[in-house]
Amino acid sequence: MLSMKPFPPGPPAPRILYLESTNDCNARCPICPRASLTRPLRTMNLKRFRRLLDEASKNGIPEIRLHNFGEPFLDRHLLTKIRLVKQRGIRCRLFTNGSRLPLALLETGLDQIFISFDGPPAVKYRRLKGDRLDFAKVRAEILRFLWEKGRRHLLRPRVRIVGKKERGHRRSGREFYRFWMT
Repeated sequence: MLSMKPFPPGPPAPRILYLESTNDCNARCPICPRASLTRPLRTMNLKRFRRLLDEASKNGIPEIRLHNFGEPFLDRHLLTKIRLVKQRGIRCRLFTNGSRLPLALLETGLDQIFISFDGPPAVKYRRLKGDRLDFAKVRAEILRFLWEKGRRHLLRPRVRIVGKKERGHRRSGREFYRFWMT
């Protein structure tokens, strides 16, 4: 996990700070370097998170991203962490595999969420996400979240669903768009 000291006078502070809430993940994507990590699987506790957040706030960091190599929603304190970031007036974004999207996330003030969904088809999804996540269940989870966000007429969080476009598959972008828009 990240340890941070106050920035010395002079060079500007970073514009984006990545605070990895957890390095644990419920997917096993073959393209992810996470499998080669040698550090233990851990979740950052709230005490350390608050200390790092205080330092980020003092140094004027305008944006915090709560992801890196893990699935942020495996952290049971994630929603609290998002609220803490937003209470300090700092932009907050995160990247997820979409398998766990609590509706309470809609009440945290999160600015943007990127959802990685490599598919259709289901075969492509399984090849790129591994065999621990179910294509239909994850899609249903994402659609449930989007439906509730729309029902509440919320502008935030902005949601971006992203997928890996495979080389040599010119249709994959169009398929991806049709998959989510129908």
